[in-house]
Amino acid sequence: MFSSGKEFQYKGRHIKLSAHEFITLLKIRASTVGISGYKLISDLAKQFAGSWAPQSGTIYPILRRLTDEKHLIDEKDEKTPLGPAVKVYKIKDDLGKTIDNVLLDNYQADITFFQNYVEFLFESIEQSVKSGLLEATIGTQVQAVLDELIKKLQAVHGKLGELQNVEPVPVPFKCKKCNEIIDREGNYCPKCGAELSPGEKKGSG
Repeated sequence: MFSSGKEFQYKGRHIKLSAHEFITLLKIRASTVGISGYKLISDLAKQFAGSWAPQSGTIYPILRRLTDEKHLIDEKDEKTPLGPAVKVYKIKDDLGKTIDNVLLDNYQADITFFQNYVEFLFESIEQSVKSGLLEATIGTQVQAVLDELIKKLQAVHGKLGELQNVEPVPVPFKCKKCNEIIDREGNYCPKCGAELSPGEKKGSG
Protein backbone atom coordinates (compact mmCIF):
# COMPACT_ATOMS: atom_id res chain seq x y z
CA MET A 1 0.00 0.00 0.00
CA PHE A 2 1.13 3.52 -0.69
CA SER A 3 0.98 4.53 2.95
CA SER A 4 3.71 2.01 3.77
CA GLY A 5 6.06 3.16 1.00
CA LYS A 6 7.57 1.02 -1.74
CA GLU A 7 10.05 -1.84 -2.00
CA PHE A 8 11.87 -2.98 -5.13
CA GLN A 9 15.10 -4.46 -6.47
CA TYR A 10 17.72 -2.23 -8.08
CA LYS A 11 21.14 -3.44 -9.23
CA GLY A 12 20.90 -6.50 -7.04
CA ARG A 13 19.97 -4.46 -3.94
CA HIS A 14 16.71 -4.49 -2.03
CA ILE A 15 15.48 -0.90 -1.82
CA LYS A 16 12.87 0.17 0.72
CA LEU A 17 11.47 3.70 0.53
CA SER A 18 9.02 5.50 2.75
CA ALA A 19 5.99 7.14 1.13
CA HIS A 20 7.69 10.57 1.32
CA GLU A 21 10.92 9.19 -0.13
CA PHE A 22 9.08 7.63 -3.06
CA ILE A 23 7.09 10.80 -3.74
CA THR A 24 10.35 12.77 -3.72
CA LEU A 25 11.95 10.29 -6.11
CA LEU A 26 9.00 10.54 -8.50
CA LYS A 27 9.17 14.34 -8.47
CA ILE A 28 12.91 14.26 -9.24
CA ARG A 29 12.28 11.76 -12.03
CA ALA A 30 9.69 14.12 -13.58
CA SER A 31 12.42 16.71 -14.18
CA THR A 32 14.55 15.55 -17.12
CA VAL A 33 17.21 18.21 -16.53
CA GLY A 34 17.41 17.88 -12.75
CA ILE A 35 15.81 19.88 -9.97
CA SER A 36 17.12 21.91 -7.04
CA GLY A 37 16.10 21.24 -3.46
CA TYR A 38 14.35 24.61 -3.23
CA LYS A 39 12.24 24.01 -6.36
CA LEU A 40 11.54 20.45 -5.25
CA ILE A 41 10.09 21.68 -1.95
CA SER A 42 8.11 24.40 -3.73
CA ASP A 43 6.65 22.00 -6.32
CA LEU A 44 5.73 19.39 -3.70
CA ALA A 45 4.07 22.07 -1.54
CA LYS A 46 1.86 23.07 -4.48
CA GLN A 47 1.13 19.46 -5.43
CA PHE A 48 0.08 18.44 -1.92
CA ALA A 49 -1.37 21.73 -0.66
CA GLY A 50 -3.74 21.08 2.20
CA SER A 51 -2.50 17.55 2.88
CA TRP A 52 1.26 17.74 3.30
CA ALA A 53 3.57 20.71 3.85
CA PRO A 54 7.09 19.55 2.91
CA GLN A 55 9.84 21.41 4.77
CA SER A 56 13.59 21.68 4.23
CA GLY A 57 14.10 19.71 7.45
CA THR A 58 12.25 16.79 5.83
CA ILE A 59 13.25 16.97 2.16
CA TYR A 60 17.01 17.56 2.45
CA PRO A 61 17.54 14.52 4.72
CA ILE A 62 15.54 12.50 2.17
CA LEU A 63 17.77 13.79 -0.63
CA ARG A 64 20.86 12.78 1.35
CA ARG A 65 19.47 9.28 1.88
CA LEU A 66 18.52 8.88 -1.78
CA THR A 67 22.00 10.05 -2.80
CA ASP A 68 24.45 8.66 -0.23
CA GLU A 69 22.67 5.64 1.24
CA LYS A 70 20.36 4.28 -1.43
CA HIS A 71 22.33 5.54 -4.48
CA LEU A 72 19.21 6.29 -6.53
CA ILE A 73 19.93 9.90 -7.50
CA ASP A 74 22.94 11.98 -8.50
CA GLU A 75 23.84 15.38 -7.10
CA LYS A 76 25.78 18.05 -8.94
CA ASP A 77 26.53 21.75 -8.58
CA GLU A 78 25.00 23.86 -11.32
CA LYS A 79 25.82 27.49 -11.98
CA THR A 80 23.01 30.03 -11.95
CA PRO A 81 23.00 33.29 -13.95
CA LEU A 82 22.13 35.47 -10.95
CA GLY A 83 23.93 33.88 -8.04
CA PRO A 84 26.09 31.06 -6.67
CA ALA A 85 25.89 27.47 -7.86
CA VAL A 86 23.03 25.34 -6.52
CA LYS A 87 22.85 21.60 -6.01
CA VAL A 88 20.70 19.88 -8.61
CA TYR A 89 19.32 16.35 -8.25
CA LYS A 90 18.59 13.83 -10.98
CA ILE A 91 17.73 10.12 -10.93
CA LYS A 92 20.28 7.57 -12.09
CA ASP A 93 20.15 7.07 -15.87
CA ASP A 94 19.14 3.41 -15.57
CA LEU A 95 16.54 3.86 -12.81
CA GLY A 96 13.60 5.03 -14.95
CA LYS A 97 12.50 1.56 -16.06
CA THR A 98 12.60 0.30 -12.48
CA ILE A 99 10.37 3.16 -11.35
CA ASP A 100 7.96 2.40 -14.20
CA ASN A 101 7.72 -1.21 -13.02
CA VAL A 102 7.10 -0.13 -9.42
CA LEU A 103 4.25 2.14 -10.54
CA LEU A 104 2.80 -0.60 -12.75
CA ASP A 105 2.95 -3.17 -9.96
CA ASN A 106 1.41 -0.89 -7.32
CA TYR A 107 -1.04 1.53 -8.91
CA GLN A 108 -4.08 -0.71 -8.42
CA ALA A 109 -3.26 -1.36 -4.75
CA ASP A 110 -2.64 2.37 -4.21
CA ILE A 111 -6.00 3.33 -5.71
CA THR A 112 -7.78 0.57 -3.77
CA PHE A 113 -6.17 1.78 -0.52
CA PHE A 114 -7.32 5.33 -1.24
CA GLN A 115 -10.86 4.13 -1.94
CA ASN A 116 -10.95 2.02 1.22
CA TYR A 117 -9.58 4.88 3.31
CA VAL A 118 -12.28 7.29 2.09
CA GLU A 119 -14.96 4.73 2.96
CA PHE A 120 -13.38 4.08 6.37
CA LEU A 121 -13.16 7.81 7.06
CA PHE A 122 -16.84 8.28 6.22
CA GLU A 123 -17.86 5.38 8.48
CA SER A 124 -15.84 6.89 11.35
CA ILE A 125 -17.43 10.33 10.88
CA GLU A 126 -20.88 8.75 10.68
CA GLN A 127 -20.29 6.88 13.94
CA SER A 128 -19.10 10.05 15.68
CA VAL A 129 -22.18 11.97 14.52
CA LYS A 130 -24.52 9.22 15.77
CA SER A 131 -22.66 9.19 19.09
CA GLY A 132 -23.10 12.95 19.45
CA LEU A 133 -19.37 13.63 19.33
CA LEU A 134 -19.67 15.61 16.08
CA GLU A 135 -22.34 18.03 14.89
CA ALA A 136 -24.58 16.72 12.11
CA THR A 137 -23.56 19.74 10.01
CA ILE A 138 -20.17 18.07 9.46
CA GLY A 139 -21.92 16.16 6.69
CA THR A 140 -22.24 19.33 4.62
CA GLN A 141 -18.52 20.04 5.01
CA VAL A 142 -17.56 16.50 4.04
CA GLN A 143 -19.88 16.68 1.03
CA ALA A 144 -18.13 19.84 -0.18
CA VAL A 145 -14.74 18.14 0.09
CA LEU A 146 -16.02 15.07 -1.78
CA ASP A 147 -17.50 17.27 -4.53
CA GLU A 148 -14.08 18.87 -5.03
CA LEU A 149 -12.46 15.42 -5.05
CA ILE A 150 -14.89 14.23 -7.71
CA LYS A 151 -13.98 17.21 -9.92
CA LYS A 152 -10.28 16.37 -9.62
CA LEU A 153 -10.88 12.69 -10.34
CA GLN A 154 -12.90 13.62 -13.43
CA ALA A 155 -9.99 15.78 -14.64
CA VAL A 156 -7.57 12.88 -14.07
CA HIS A 157 -9.95 10.55 -15.92
CA GLY A 158 -9.91 12.91 -18.88
CA LYS A 159 -6.11 13.06 -18.91
CA LEU A 160 -5.92 9.26 -18.86
CA GLY A 161 -8.07 9.21 -21.99
CA GLU A 162 -5.71 11.66 -23.70
CA LEU A 163 -2.71 9.44 -22.86
CA GLN A 164 -3.97 6.80 -25.28
CA ASN A 165 -3.08 9.13 -28.16
CA VAL A 166 0.34 10.20 -26.85
CA GLU A 167 3.36 8.79 -28.66
CA PRO A 168 6.19 7.63 -26.36
CA VAL A 169 9.31 9.79 -26.18
CA PRO A 170 12.13 8.00 -28.03
CA VAL A 171 15.02 6.78 -25.87
CA PRO A 172 18.16 8.82 -26.69
CA PHE A 173 21.16 7.03 -28.13
CA LYS A 174 24.32 7.34 -26.02
CA CYS A 175 27.98 6.61 -26.55
CA LYS A 176 28.95 3.72 -24.26
CA LYS A 177 32.40 5.19 -23.68
CA CYS A 178 31.66 8.79 -22.68
CA ASN A 179 27.84 8.72 -22.29
CA GLU A 180 27.41 11.51 -24.85
CA ILE A 181 23.92 11.70 -26.37
CA ILE A 182 24.11 10.97 -30.11
CA ASP A 183 21.75 13.39 -31.84
CA ARG A 184 22.90 12.88 -35.44
CA GLU A 185 23.81 10.03 -37.75
CA GLY A 186 27.42 8.90 -37.91
CA ASN A 187 29.85 6.09 -37.16
CA TYR A 188 31.87 7.86 -34.46
CA CYS A 189 31.03 9.73 -31.27
CA PRO A 190 31.30 13.50 -31.88
CA LYS A 191 32.72 14.01 -28.36
CA CYS A 192 35.28 11.25 -27.74
CA GLY A 193 35.69 9.83 -31.24
CA ALA A 194 34.88 6.25 -30.21
CA GLU A 195 33.41 4.02 -32.90
CA LEU A 196 29.67 3.57 -32.36
CA SER A 197 28.00 0.19 -32.29
CA PRO A 198 24.76 -0.23 -34.28
CA GLY A 199 22.65 0.27 -31.14
CA GLU A 200 24.34 3.61 -30.40
CA LYS A 201 23.90 5.12 -33.85
CA LYS A 202 21.04 7.57 -34.35
CA GLY A 203 18.71 6.25 -36.98
CA SER A 204 19.69 2.65 -36.34
CA GLY A 205 16.09 2.09 -35.12
